[in-house]
Amino acid sequence: MRKLLEETFGTYAIYVEPIIYFVLVVFAAYVVSPIVGKSLRRLGEKTSLKYDDVIYGVISKFLKLWVILGGCYFIVVNQLEFVANERQIQIQGLIKIIFTLSLVFAASHASALFFSLLGEKSVAFKTVEAPVRFVIRIFLIVIGILLVLHSLHVEITPILGALGIGGLAGALALQDTLANFFAGLHLAADRPIRVGDFIRVGEHEGFVEEVGWRSTRIKTIQNTLVVIPNSLVSQSSIINYSLPEPTTALVIPVGVSYSSDSRKVESILHDVLAKAINELPELESTLPPKVRFTGFGDSSLNFLAICFIKNFAKRGRITTELCHRIFERFGKEGIEIPFPIRTVYMKNINA
Repeated sequence: MRKLLEETFGTYAIYVEPIIYFVLVVFAAYVVSPIVGKSLRRLGEKTSLKYDDVIYGVISKFLKLWVILGGCYFIVVNQLEFVANERQIQIQGLIKIIFTLSLVFAASHASALFFSLLGEKSVAFKTVEAPVRFVIRIFLIVIGILLVLHSLHVEITPILGALGIGGLAGALALQDTLANFFAGLHLAADRPIRVGDFIRVGEHEGFVEEVGWRSTRIKTIQNTLVVIPNSLVSQSSIINYSLPEPTTALVIPVGVSYSSDSRKVESILHDVLAKAINELPELESTLPPKVRFTGFGDSSLNFLAICFIKNFAKRGRITTELCHRIFERFGKEGIEIPFPIRTVYMKNINA
């Protein structure tokens, strides 16, 4: 091609040849690249996975820029004979910088799409999606800056040392924040609690309003909001009344006097619970009630009246209603609920 150009343009061939190559590069970028990009997207649509769609989509989005940069680099290296070597090196460095920055933006865009897909599949991960995406983006930007400095022949070893010391100092200063953050990741992965669950953490009990990257918010029965750091949540024993299913046992202790017929008391309690199950929609009708004679107290025969409630958060109102019904039925049946009885022996000191 060089001989043909020299025969046609003479000494101007060294200027015409780079122009021809540049036109070919522009043609490849604006005509061939879109075709290749569409082919990649169609290839991703043929699979059931969405992650390859993200990869092919990002490549097709930046393919035009990469083709132009690659073509320009080729032209600078092989065709710009009339440009001084020092100037060629500077242009090559500029192209490398632009290419490095484009890779950083492509990786950042791909990571954001990946995390969005994970957030769609996992509600728990969606709570920590924003901070994780921010950390990854900062990491990629730092890597990009270091690569740019390296391409400019800047010594980055001291910078890496400074970043290491700064990272250590930052980790010590943000120790509690980082502990809460990683505890949030643990809660998102393990999922012991979900938004809407009724739980007990330590002395706090209520509905889970939000599981964030730093703290967990619980709305109590008293309509107050409790904010608990994730590190404390992950280290505490959690009682989740909504898992594995929301139906849980409601246990009511009952004591009657020793003069009562224990079998009659058991039958009465069973009858009260059976009627309540048919009348109260909050109780689970598919699970039969149970009555247990648990033993002999100091002043009473002790029983447990057991039924199953659909939503543990409503146990207060249902317990009140069942206690009213048991007390009223005991009154009709003549069953006595005894007061605590103590026998006191008085020692005669004068004797």
